[in-house]
Amino acid sequence: MNSALLSSRWFRITTLILVIFLGILIGLPYLIKQQAQRWLEDNGGDRVEIRDVDFNPFTAELILDDLLIEVEDQQPLHFDSARLELEWLPLLNKHIDVQAVELQGFYLLIHNEDILRIGGILLPAGESEPEAEEKPGETSAWLAGIHTLALKDFTLVYHDKALDQRVYIDSLVLSGLKQWDPEVPAQLRYRGAVNDAAVELDAELAPFAQTPIHKGTISIDKLSLADFEPLAKPALAKLAGLLTVQGDFKVEQKGDDIHVINKGELKLEDIGIEQDQIQLSNRLMGWDGSTGVTLNTASSQIRVKTEGKLTVEDIDIEHELAFFKNRLLAWDGNTDLTLNTSSSQTSINSTGKLTSTGLATDLHAQKLKFEYRDLELDLVLSYRDSQSETDITVNSELLVTGLDLLAPEKKVDIISAEQLRLAGLEIKGPEHVTVEKISADKLNLGRFLEQQESASENENRAIFHAE
Repeated sequence: MNSALLSSRWFRITTLILVIFLGILIGLPYLIKQQAQRWLEDNGGDRVEIRDVDFNPFTAELILDDLLIEVEDQQPLHFDSARLELEWLPLLNKHIDVQAVELQGFYLLIHNEDILRIGGILLPAGESEPEAEEKPGETSAWLAGIHTLALKDFTLVYHDKALDQRVYIDSLVLSGLKQWDPEVPAQLRYRGAVNDAAVELDAELAPFAQTPIHKGTISIDKLSLADFEPLAKPALAKLAGLLTVQGDFKVEQKGDDIHVINKGELKLEDIGIEQDQIQLSNRLMGWDGSTGVTLNTASSQIRVKTEGKLTVEDIDIEHELAFFKNRLLAWDGNTDLTLNTSSSQTSINSTGKLTSTGLATDLHAQKLKFEYRDLELDLVLSYRDSQSETDITVNSELLVTGLDLLAPEKKVDIISAEQLRLAGLEIKGPEHVTVEKISADKLNLGRFLEQQESASENENRAIFHAE
C-alpha cells in the first residue's frame, strides 16, 4: 500500500509542489538580497554589502541587517537593521496596512551639488504623467496606513555648495497614521538634535481629516543661526546668533484659510548681522506671548495677531550716517496686522506700552547726538494704507527723562530736560497734531558746553532755562 501511494501520480505532484514551495521560501531572501545589491550598484553604489536578509511570507515581515554603500571611499548610507512588517488581508480591501517600520543605527547622506545623491544613490529622473480623471461614483483605488514608525540612532546629513546640516534622531515614533480613519490623529514623538541644538517635539497630526489639524509642543535649545548664513547671502554678509524656542503650536486648514497659532517663548542671543554698510549686534531679544497667523490662499491676504511682551537688551546699530545704542527696549501689548499682497492694502491696529532705557544716538551726517535716560510711551495706533489714501491715528502719553540733543562740534547743548511729558498727544494724519499738555523740568535751550565746563553753576546760563 505504501509503495502504491509513493508511486501514485498525485503524490509525486504534491511532493514536487512542496519542494518548489520550500525552494522559493529558502531562496526568496537570497533573491531579494541579490536584486537589492544589483539595483544599488547600478544606480551609483561603488560597493554594496548586505549581511543578511530575512523574509517571512506568512507574516509579511522583511528584515535587512548591516547594509553598507560605498561611493568614492565614502559611506553615504549604512544602517544596523531595517524591519518592515505588512498585513496581507487588508490588501483585499485595497488597504496597504503597514504594521511596523523600524530603522536602527541609520546614517544617510544627501549630497546635492552637481547632481542629487541620496545615500549615494542617483535617483532616476521621473517623467510627469497625466493625472487620471476619476469617474463619477468611482472611489480612490488604494488607502495606506502605518501603525508604528520607529527610528532610533538615526543621522541625516545634508550637503550642497552652501550648506552642511545635520539632523540627529535619538528616537522618533509615529503611530496611528491611517487614511481610512482620517479623523483620528496620529501621534508623533521626536527627541534629537539639529546640528548641535537639542530638539524635542510632541505632536498630534491629522493630515487626512476633513479639517486638517496639527498641534503639539516644541522645544529648540540654542540653534546656531550661523549654520544658515549661506542662505542669507548675498543679502546679508554675516548672520550669527542662537535661537531658543519653547511653546505650543497649532496649524489648522479650513477651506482657503491656513491658521497658525503659537504660544510660548522665543529667544535670540548674541545676534550679529552685517549688511553692506550696516552692522547690528544684540545681546538678547526675547518674545513671550501668543502669535496667530492666518493666510487666505484665495485672496492673498495675511493677518498677524500678537499679544505679549517683546524685550531687546543691549542693541547696537552702526551705519556710516548714524550710530544707535539702546540698553533696554520693551514692548508689552497687542498688535493686529493685515496685509493684502495682491491689492497692496495694509492695516495696523496696536495698543500697548513701549519702554526704553539708555538710548544714545550719534547722527554723523547732521553732526548731532541724541540721548535720553528713560522713555515711557502709552500708545494706541491705527494705520490704513491703500492705493487711494493713507490714514493714521495715534493717541499716546509720552514721558522722557534725561533728555539731551547736542551739537558736539559747536559745543552746544541744543535742548536738555530732566523730564519731558506730553499728555494727550493725538495725531490724525500729517495735518492734525494736538497735545493737551506739555511739561518740562529743568529745561535748557542753547546751553554752551564750554561755558558749562569752565563756569560756576550760577554763571552756567543757557539762552532759555526753566526749572
